[in-house]
Amino acid sequence: MDGALRTAFLALFQLIESARIEQRSGYWLLASPRTPFAQFCGVWAEHTPEQDEACAAALETSLDEIESAGMPFTLQVRDGLAPLTERRGTELGLTAVEPIEGMLLLPSGLIRPPGADDLTIRPIGVEELEQALDVTARGFEAPPDALRSAYTPTIFTFPRFICYLGFLGDRAVTAGVCAHVEDIAGIFSVATPTEHRRRGYASRLVFQAAQDAFEAGAKLAYLQASPIGCSVYQRLGFRTVEHYRILSRPPAD
Repeated sequence: MDGALRTAFLALFQLIESARIEQRSGYWLLASPRTPFAQFCGVWAEHTPEQDEACAAALETSLDEIESAGMPFTLQVRDGLAPLTERRGTELGLTAVEPIEGMLLLPSGLIRPPGADDLTIRPIGVEELEQALDVTARGFEAPPDALRSAYTPTIFTFPRFICYLGFLGDRAVTAGVCAHVEDIAGIFSVATPTEHRRRGYASRLVFQAAQDAFEAGAKLAYLQASPIGCSVYQRLGFRTVEHYRILSRPPAD
C-alpha cells in the first residue's frame, strides 16, 4: 500500500501548482505551498534500519526547509518501523500524534452498504468543482482557499482522477476523490458536512468510487482512515494492512 500511495502522490504533485515531491536518502520530502495541510507538506519516512537512520539525521534540516517557507510540517511513519526518526521528531517538537490506518480492498470483497437510498452519487465535471470544494471544506472544517489548488480543472481532466459528489435532490451533501493510477485506485478526501453525517452518505460514495474503479480495471482499492472511521470502511470490505502515525506540532494555545 505504501508504494501505491506514493505513486498517486507523485502523479498528483505534478498537477498542483508549485508542489514538489522528492526522494531523498531515507525519506520522501513533500512541499505544496498552495495546499498547506497534513501529508502535503513534510516527510514520509522509509522503513529499513538504514533508511530510518538517514531520515532521523536529516529530519531537522527538512523541518527547517518546510517551516521556513511558511508551510506546516508533518512526519508520516509506519508504526514501529522508523523508531529513530520518530524519536527525533519528538525531540524537534512534533509531539501531536495521529494514528492512521492503511486499508485495502479487493474487487471480490466489495460490500454494498445498506440505506441512503435517497442519495444520488456521480462523477462530476469541472464546472461543478467549486461545489465539491465547498462540500469538502465544510466537511473538513477547513478554509476553502487551503484546498482550492487541489480542486482545479488541471487535476480533474487528468485521466482517472475523478471527483464524486453525492446529492439529495440538487443539494450536494458528501464528496470524495478517486485517483486510479495504473491498476490501483486510491480514495481520498471523503468529506461530509456536519449536518449530513451519520446517514451513510460517505459509505455510499466510497462504495460507488470503488465499484467504478473495479469496473474500469482496478485490481485493488485503498484508503487511509482514522481509527474511528475504520469500522465504516470495514463494512464495505476494506481491511487494515498498515498502521501509520502522523506527527506534527501541537496546536498553539
